[in-house]
Formats: sequence, structure tokens, C-alpha cells
Amino acid sequence: MPKAYSDDLRLRAVWLHVFLGYNIEDTSGMLAMSPSSVKRFKKKFVCTGEVVAKKTGRPLDLIGMHLREELVMMEAMLEHPEKTLTEIVREIMTVFGNRFQVSTVCRYFQRNGVTRKRVSSYRQDYYRPFNVGIFVDSEE
Repeated sequence: MPKAYSDDLRLRAVWLHVFLGYNIEDTSGMLAMSPSSVKRFKKKFVCTGEVVAKKTGRPLDLIGMHLREELVMMEAMLEHPEKTLTEIVREIMTVFGNRFQVSTVCRYFQRNGVTRKRVSSYRQDYYRPFNVGIFVDSEE
């Protein structure tokens, strides 16, 4: 599927056609787009007042599970980081009776920034900010 035109190009098409008075064929020729696209952008601008492209795909905040299931997943992940995703899915099924795909749990962790990578202790100390773990006693 081709990518949508940028918002800037859409606005230029509307600006040339509506505000500067160029006809649709001239506008489409100048911007190297089809005349039907210019018509659609004009129609959208007249109806809504904007030319921004509609976002496609599933919204990122749409999650097909309840908070209690998320809590069980995060507890299982934090208490037993060695558990596999299949074991986490089985634990959710035993607690609630709901069956999720392993890919759903994997995508949930990816979207929320949870990683299962092992980081060596040297790298943890090396990349730690210098002011973390420093306590200043204010009673001097």
C-alpha cells in the first residue's frame, strides 16, 4: 500500500487551489499528483477545516485484556523473570480461565517497554546515571 501524502503537500494543494485560485489540473500538475487527490483534499478541508491524513492501523492504547490480567503478567515477570511467555499465558489461564496467544503477551511487553534481555552487571553499572544511588544527608 502506498504511503499517504504528507500534510505539508496536502496543505499546498489546498492553498494553491482554494486560496490562490488555480484550477485542479494546474494544481495537480504543479505538485505531481492526481486531480482526484486535489479534489479529496479540498473536500476534506471544506468539511473539517484540516487536511491531516487519517492514522491507519490499530491504536497503540487498545489492549484486549483487563487490568487484572496485566497485573498477573507483570507480577509473573517481576517475581520470576526466567519464566517463558508460554508459562505466563498458562498462569493467566489458571487464574482467570482466559486464553491468550503467546504473541499477544509478547506484543504487550514490547509496547510497554518491558524487555527480557539479560544485561551484564558491568553494563548496568557503566550506563547507570552518576547521581543514582547517591544520598545526601541534609542534617549537616
